[in-house]
Amino acid sequence: MKICKYRLQLLHYLDRLSTYEVILGGSFKARDKFNSKFFSDFRSCNIVYQAVQYAHEENSYALEDLFSYHGDQILAHWLPILSNFPETADAKEYEPLIPELGEVGGGVEILPWLQKRHREKDWVQQNGITEQIEDTHKEEDLGAFIYKNQPELLEFMNCSSKDVLQKWFHKRIFEIDERSKQVDCCLQLTNIGIARGIHGLKNIQSNLETLRVLVYEVNIDNDLALKEIIDLPHISKMKLLMTKTTDESFISDYKALLNPYLQKVEKKNGKVTRQKLIHQFMTDIAVSDLTCCLKLVQNSTPGLAEPLIADVAEIMRLAMDCIYANKRYDQLHIAFSIVECLPAKEEGCLSQQIQQLHIQMDQLELLLSAAEILQYHNCPKTVGYLLEIKDNFTVVNEILHSILKNTSVRSSATSYQDWNTLLKHIVKLCKTVFLCVDESLCHQFFAECLLQSGSMQAIGLAGELLTKTKQGVSVIKKNLPSATYTLNYETSVDIVLAASQEYFNAAASVHDSSMEHAKFCLSLISDCPEGIQAELNLIQAAIILHNFGVSILPLQVRLCVDRIELIDLCLQKSKTSYKKVLELQALGNLLLICGDDHHERDGKITLKIAESSFYVEDFSFCATQCLHLIDISYSKAWQICKDLGESTVFNNNPIKLKLMSFALTFCPVYHIEDILKKKIKIDKENNQSLIKHTKKATKKFLQSMGSTNMLSKAFNWVKQSPEYSNEPGHLIDVDGFLRHPFYYSLEGIVKSTFTHMDELYPDFIKDDTTSYHCLMLRNLMLNLQCGDNTKSENQSGIEALHNLAELTFSKDSLQSIGYMLHMQSIDEINFFEIVHCQTSTDTMIEIYHLIKEEGKSLREVAKIFGLSVESVRMIVKQMNQQKMAENLIRSGRPRKTTARDDRLIVRTSVEMPNISSIVLENELNLEISPQTIRRCLNDVGLYGRAMRKKPFISINNRKKRLAFAKMHIKLPLEVWRSVIWTDECKLELQSTKRRRMDNFIWQEDNDPKHTANNVKDWFADHEIFKFDWPAQLPDLNIIKNIWEYLDRNIPQNERKSKNDMFTTIKRHWERRLIGIDINFIQKLVLSIPKRLQAV
Repeated sequence: MKICKYRLQLLHYLDRLSTYEVILGGSFKARDKFNSKFFSDFRSCNIVYQAVQYAHEENSYALEDLFSYHGDQILAHWLPILSNFPETADAKEYEPLIPELGEVGGGVEILPWLQKRHREKDWVQQNGITEQIEDTHKEEDLGAFIYKNQPELLEFMNCSSKDVLQKWFHKRIFEIDERSKQVDCCLQLTNIGIARGIHGLKNIQSNLETLRVLVYEVNIDNDLALKEIIDLPHISKMKLLMTKTTDESFISDYKALLNPYLQKVEKKNGKVTRQKLIHQFMTDIAVSDLTCCLKLVQNSTPGLAEPLIADVAEIMRLAMDCIYANKRYDQLHIAFSIVECLPAKEEGCLSQQIQQLHIQMDQLELLLSAAEILQYHNCPKTVGYLLEIKDNFTVVNEILHSILKNTSVRSSATSYQDWNTLLKHIVKLCKTVFLCVDESLCHQFFAECLLQSGSMQAIGLAGELLTKTKQGVSVIKKNLPSATYTLNYETSVDIVLAASQEYFNAAASVHDSSMEHAKFCLSLISDCPEGIQAELNLIQAAIILHNFGVSILPLQVRLCVDRIELIDLCLQKSKTSYKKVLELQALGNLLLICGDDHHERDGKITLKIAESSFYVEDFSFCATQCLHLIDISYSKAWQICKDLGESTVFNNNPIKLKLMSFALTFCPVYHIEDILKKKIKIDKENNQSLIKHTKKATKKFLQSMGSTNMLSKAFNWVKQSPEYSNEPGHLIDVDGFLRHPFYYSLEGIVKSTFTHMDELYPDFIKDDTTSYHCLMLRNLMLNLQCGDNTKSENQSGIEALHNLAELTFSKDSLQSIGYMLHMQSIDEINFFEIVHCQTSTDTMIEIYHLIKEEGKSLREVAKIFGLSVESVRMIVKQMNQQKMAENLIRSGRPRKTTARDDRLIVRTSVEMPNISSIVLENELNLEISPQTIRRCLNDVGLYGRAMRKKPFISINNRKKRLAFAKMHIKLPLEVWRSVIWTDECKLELQSTKRRRMDNFIWQEDNDPKHTANNVKDWFADHEIFKFDWPAQLPDLNIIKNIWEYLDRNIPQNERKSKNDMFTTIKRHWERRLIGIDINFIQKLVLSIPKRLQAV
């Protein structure tokens, strides 16, 4: 067996020697070139490894010999070995080594390599012997090292199919391009593959040819790869081909570089694709420059022998699209040149397509003319933009106004001819391009421009376009011959008002030139309609404000929401401004304070004047204004009337009584008692003064009288009415009463004798005795209200009631009964019975009084009058049914207090509002409980309340508070929700959780520790925004409400000592914040705008 192995080894060396001789060029050349050292390695080396080495060395001939004589060991790694040729190697050198496809239908996809032998097989190489030797010495895979370093080549092992070879070609081409960037090498291998019938290489070949042109002819700087070129669209490749072209070389580059590529595309994809590519390429270039487009059009005219674009329709479409695509404002002349190069419209039979293109060309020329006009007026626009927006009214409106504004800016240097040219251009634009704007609107825009130009000359020129009266009188257009339209009356008024308002708003003062412009604009409308008059009024109001010394912008006058504030400013400017009543009233009328409500306007202004005069203590002038307010019944003036009536300096009691009566009529309910008390006091003083004066005058009068019969003789001329008889039988009626004339319309009413006295002597219906008792009773009642009555005065009051009841019963029974019902005891009524005869009605009244007022039972009353109990019950029932007196319903046990006691309790509580019900009980010495006193006060609307604290706020801080409120009143609630509120709180002994938040606002007061410089620097370093919080503004800080909530919820038993107080507060703060309803916090935030409004 060993001899076989040795023989086999010798045969192996012999075969390698023969192969080496072939590689060296034959036996003759081998003698000179033989390298023993190389052969010693070659005879025993891995033959696949040696094949790879030959591939690296680009020795295709040696590799071909290895394939021929050692193919059974090498050809299994055919393609991987070929992949080891350098990427820079010429593919034609190793083209013979590349596998070839078999014939279609031949049954073999890859043609096998034709192998050769140096000799015939030796006997030791027979199968049986070889198998025994191989069993003992098994050969390894000779090509495994290839796939170890290049595993991606494993799929190309054993090249036995067409697909494997096709994949290898694709992969190898991209490898060569990627590793060497040698486009020619790639192209050579691609051509070999196409020649060998490999599919899918045509597209690669086309892109490689494009890449070759880019690299070797265009000299492009970009490091492009084949994969990138394949992925690029046609238009990008075209742009790469024309990257380095210039305006001068465009045509030559187009012919040399772009046209061949387009022909290749056309051959592959058709003519339509070529046209689309040219169209897209040229429009992309035209965006930034039209020069190349112009050269292309010039070299495509039908008269040339070889036009670049022979299709007339195509070149027309291309030219128009290029012009529309251009975005430059300075190439209108090139656009006009392009249009001039296009074929003109010819007479004769034209295709429908050409006719349509000529219509589009006409529209393009109009757009070019429009763009030229806009450029002339410093408002350049591209033709494509005009085409896009020509039907958009909003954008067209902006363009026209921009043109007009550019002209009005230099209006001082604009002549009548310039204005005419502008109007002519605007009308042309609207007639040719901007069809969405009609001619009337053009003239309106132009007139607005003239009015707003700031030039008196231009404003006067605008008058030629306006209708100045409602009757529509025509205006001669002397300076505007190009105007073809006159604005209607309503439009004229609207634009004049708009211009005047703009001038007014822009004026810095009433002496500004803009105010003159505003008045001049308004003067253009002759008949002065309501809107014009309102604007004139506003101008006049601004002048009056200036005369008062009020420094305010005219725009502020217009924007003032509550214009009564302007009246306040006038009154504040001088201490004597309130005396200029007519000027202030005129200002109010001009400002239309309260709109069309003249009554409210007069009342508000007069009230402001009255308050201002009261403030400077000019009470006489204030009284005059208050009387005017009373005359016009302005209810809101009750407060100033009350203040003036309460003044101790103003001594005109009759006027003060009138003022207090007015205040009493219109004041809120809770002021009635206080005002009534003060009115009674003034009335008392007035009566006392009147009695004192009358007493002196009467004494002097009586002393001057000649006799006591003077009065009786003086009134003898008074005659009684024949219908009236003063006989007793005529006056007293058992079934009825004598009543006031007011009740005449009722049936069965006996007329009062006062009726005839009214007719005979209307100014003196009472005799001296009656008048005396009435005056006495009035003074006693006033003293009673003031709590100054003595016991003797009370007795005098009872006597006055008796006397008045007796004197009036024979004249007006109802009035007499009124005096009688005011008596408080049965004894007083009995005195009345002695004087007058008893009537059935009197008895009924007395019975009713005893039961309802004295609380006596039916049996007791029946015993007094000698009647049965049933008769008394029927009398009471009859009185209730006839409603002769109020039926007082009693519930429960009788009241502990009388009406007099109730009045005393109320009066004492009003005079001493800080006194408690317990102290009030002791003070009045009444045998009632404090609960009864409180119930009595509650019945008249008086309740116990804790006095509200009202902190003192300085005048300076008031202004700061008001300014802060006005500045922040319109802030949205989202801003207030982001505020972090801070403040301190005092918690008496006997009585945070940390969170992170972004975009918050910090609030704190002006405590010195908050305004220190180091604190301000810390907030600035941390970029924390702070409110500029004015002093004395605690009512806007909602943290106060949170502290109060915490204070109320700390139990008293936990307030033990100062040492534990901090821990207790912290614990409750954390616990209470968790328990607070979020709605409570939200309500506090929502209340901030209302708090600002209150400030």
